[in-house]
Order: sequence, then structure tokens, then C-alpha cells
Amino acid sequence: MNPFLWMHHYITHFEGGKAHQWMCDCPHIPLLAAAGYASLVYTAPRFLRDKPIPGLTPIVAIWNLFFSIASTISFCYCAPLLFRVLTTTDHELPGLAPKRNRVTGEWDLQPHVHGGLYTSLCYWNRSIFEDGATAFWLLTFNLSKMVELMDTVFLLLKHKPIAFIHWYHHISVMLFCWHAHVSGISNGLAFAVMNMWVHSIMYFYFFMCACGLRELVRPFASMVTLLQILQMFAGLLLILYTTHLYMSDPGGCDTTASSLIFGTGMYGSYVVLFVKLFVDSYVLRKRSCRVKWNDAPVE
Repeated sequence: MNPFLWMHHYITHFEGGKAHQWMCDCPHIPLLAAAGYASLVYTAPRFLRDKPIPGLTPIVAIWNLFFSIASTISFCYCAPLLFRVLTTTDHELPGLAPKRNRVTGEWDLQPHVHGGLYTSLCYWNRSIFEDGATAFWLLTFNLSKMVELMDTVFLLLKHKPIAFIHWYHHISVMLFCWHAHVSGISNGLAFAVMNMWVHSIMYFYFFMCACGLRELVRPFASMVTLLQILQMFAGLLLILYTTHLYMSDPGGCDTTASSLIFGTGMYGSYVVLFVKLFVDSYVLRKRSCRVKWNDAPVE
């Protein structure tokens, strides 16, 4: 069989039950990864000092291009489905998980609802999150946050300083994505689609920089940061609205209190950090020095 056809068949017929169970059984993996990552950030610079690593530039370029393409593909798979869930009003959505009414205590074993913002944020849809192409890309997205820790390794090997916003963002988003996938939060699709879109642009920007075209793309650096800020504000608003629905709607939300607390703290801190980064880099900065984040100059 053609490998591309085989891959397409595997993705479209993906069954995510075993992977989900594995993540549920292994909560120590992201914790160990976070601990090892933090140790690396603080210990590696002293060992790598004055030890140039040759041949890194093409590897970094390929790395960034790969993540840009992967983010674009996953966005093209997931965004149309999110749009369908948001706008499907003429017929009911299939695959919804049973929902318990907090007031009456009764279970609705076969929910019958139409699409909309409430449905996209508060209904766990098996046909989206557990099986099929979207489930495959969402699982890949969540696991990729651990792989993205290599961004920092490349910076360390190039003797670049690691800013707080860089390593804090990597650790927190990795832990949140693992926790969200295990907990089965219904608003995860919206968060993932936003991140896929921003990362498709951001990693392509880094790819251009690695190819020696930094001067060409430098005018777009502020736009990349603005997109990140827009994502963080949107994520914060969505999770605050989900919290409101979780607390006030009798039908509740297919999410957990821990995910809402974790997500609110995470997105709230991102808003503060990324706005500060933008103000410091583009509003207040007068001298010619540059702040580096993920090896991208922010002037």
C-alpha cells in the first residue's frame, strides 16, 4: 500500500482509547519531564560555556519548518470541525457523552443538542476527542508539547540566554495539555485550534530566521508577538466563560474544577507576561539591543 494512503487511512480511522488510557496511567511522565527540563535550564549553561556546537543551524531550520508544517496540517484538520460544532444548528451533533443535571441528579444518556458556543465548550464529543482524524491530531498536539522542549535545548546549545517567559511557557503548557487530555475537557478543541494557528506562523518565522533571512522577517516580529497576545486573551476569555457555565448551568460542563483553575492561572499569567514582553520590546525599548525568545529577535 502507498505509505501516504496508509497514513491517511490510519489517521481517519484512528482509535485513541489506548493512548488516552496510557496517559491516564502515566501522570509521572510530564512531571519527570518538567523536573528534568528545569534542571537542564539551570545547569546546562555552565557546562556548555565556551563549547561551540557546529552544524546546528540547518538542524534548527528543519526543526522549525517541521513544526510549522505540522501545525498547519493539524489546524486544517481541526479548525473546520470546530467551525462545524460552533455553527451546526440545523441538525443534532452525534457522539455526545452522557451528561448529569446537577439540580435533578438525572443523567441524560443520549444528549440531543445543536451546535453553538455552549456545545463546543461544555459537551464532550466522542466523535471528536476519542476517535478519528481530529482525535489523532489533538493527541499529537498534546504530546508535541513535550517534544517542543527541544526548542530550549537548541537555544542552550547555541549559548543563548533562556528568559523566564520561555521556560515557564514550555513547562506550564506541557503540563496543562497532558492534564487536559487526561481530564477530558470539552473546550480543549478551541484552545488547540488557536495554538495550532499561531504556531504555524511562529515556527515559520523561526525557520526564516534560521535560514539567514532574519533581516527580511524582522518587521513581522511584533506581529508574531501580537498574535500570541491575541491567543492568550482569547484563551483567558474562553476559560472564564467556561467557568461561568460550569458553575451556573444546571447541565454543567464536561470539564473539571482543576482544569479550570489551572487554565485560568496559566492563561492569566500568559497575558501579563506577553503584554509585558510586547511593551518592553516595542513600546519602551529605545536602545538597539534585542530581547531573544525562541531565538527570534524582538526589537
